[in-house]
Amino acid sequence: MNLWNSACLALVMCVAAGSAADAASFECTKAKSSVEKVICSDAKLSAADGAMSAAYRAALAQLPPDGVSKLRVDQLRWLQWLQTACGVPGTADPGEMARRGQVLKPAALAQCMRDPYTTRTKLLKNSVVRIDGVIFLARSMYLLEPNAKDDTSGHSVFEGVGEYEASWPEAQSNDPQWTAWNAAVLATLQKGAAGDSALKRGEPGAATGTGWEAVALGVDSTGTMSMPKIRNGRVFTSLSLEGMGHGAAHPYEQYEKYTWLQKENRFLRVSDIFRPGTPWQDAVAAECWRQLTRSDNASALYDTIKGPQDKDVQKVITDVRNWNIAPAGLRISWPEYSVAPRVASQDDSVVPWKVVQAWLVEGFTP
Repeated sequence: MNLWNSACLALVMCVAAGSAADAASFECTKAKSSVEKVICSDAKLSAADGAMSAAYRAALAQLPPDGVSKLRVDQLRWLQWLQTACGVPGTADPGEMARRGQVLKPAALAQCMRDPYTTRTKLLKNSVVRIDGVIFLARSMYLLEPNAKDDTSGHSVFEGVGEYEASWPEAQSNDPQWTAWNAAVLATLQKGAAGDSALKRGEPGAATGTGWEAVALGVDSTGTMSMPKIRNGRVFTSLSLEGMGHGAAHPYEQYEKYTWLQKENRFLRVSDIFRPGTPWQDAVAAECWRQLTRSDNASALYDTIKGPQDKDVQKVITDVRNWNIAPAGLRISWPEYSVAPRVASQDDSVVPWKVVQAWLVEGFTP
């Protein structure tokens, strides 16, 4: 273990042992490392460190031994990411920091670290959930990629780098159905992140070797898979991708829904709800179009879309990533730019089950 990893591990241990009532999670009179001195130099950051300590310890107390180990790894990874991003002395290459023009004064470092501390604390407070007897832990990944030398767009959250923050639920269970779900959820998040990264644009970038290759290159973004909900043998979760490409005119957002079938050990397909060869698609499109044209944002629909058979409408309603199986009906979300500009987002359409009852597969239960 190198000196930097040793220092980070020591700080993780301090976080685990500290008390929010003491402000920082360690005794500032004994502060030795650069990061400890930065924390103790700022009252707000000290308080944030104490609050994070309390949230971290509370999460650890709810986890089985394997989950404890995983959360400690994630916490260490977060500490490394933040301190490198902010340029805490001893955590980043001096030459790289000089190129980025980072100001390495305690006040600037403390200001850089405050908001990420608050964000991390919120995640930790909601990181452990028990659902139907299964414990779920919100895992996390944090990445940095140095900007290209000619990247002066000014969109970076941290000076001179692209950054990526990811969070996803992991079932703390060795049951094969949950290990399969864990793998599918992680792969879905990684694939979605890579799809909107510099990697897709064919730009060079160092691979991390973790499955997140280059997703932080030239963009500041977050990727989140929500904590699951379980009903009638189905596990529901959603993917949210948000970010700002360096030099882009506006942010991007992407939301998708994923339904896992526990018995089949896979994600939902159209044929799991509707019988092939039936006119379910026409019925769903007609009902969705009726709701779209009567909504408050109906005037914002693209003029090029003339009716329910339009290819853009059909593309949305046949993509199960836009579906949510609700008791009241099939809920369909309209991605930004699918049928209207992003500034005039359309409300979900809910197709009552009675509208498509004749074409549901035998034995289907919402």
